Amino acid sequence: MTFRIVQVATKDLLAKGIDMGAFDQIIGYTAVKQRLERTADVLAPPDAYRQLGARPPRAMLLYGEPGVGKTLMARCLIEASGRASVVCRKDEPNGEFVKVIKKKFKKAAEKAPSILLLNCAPKLQRTPFPERQKK
Repeated sequence: MTFRIVQVATKDLLAKGIDMGAFDQIIGYTAVKQRLERTADVLAPPDAYRQLGARPPRAMLLYGEPGVGKTLMARCLIEASGRASVVCRKDEPNGEFVKVIKKKFKKAAEKAPSILLLNCAPKLQRTPFPERQKK
């Protein structure tokens, strides 16, 4: 069974007085949403969890087929956590992108605690896998 992510018109619902949580924008993917909600909960008030000996995650990788909603899920995590965010997309050629990504990491460090969203990770790959080209 395949699920699709559907972005609900949040502004329309708010105009009608319906309050939505960050993850209510995602339909399906119940297990993934629960994991992201728990992660956002740890990121929002980290001091309470640190007192219990827990540490917030330093990194998270969302992977899957293109178009399933990884970026939407990441944006919901950012919204629910209340953290500052820096988004990095691969819009420049490889040589220039290295400079851009260094600037984004520096900006994220300045805004710490923050979330750095590296969007379009497949574009970071230099060359396709040779075995995939033959098929």
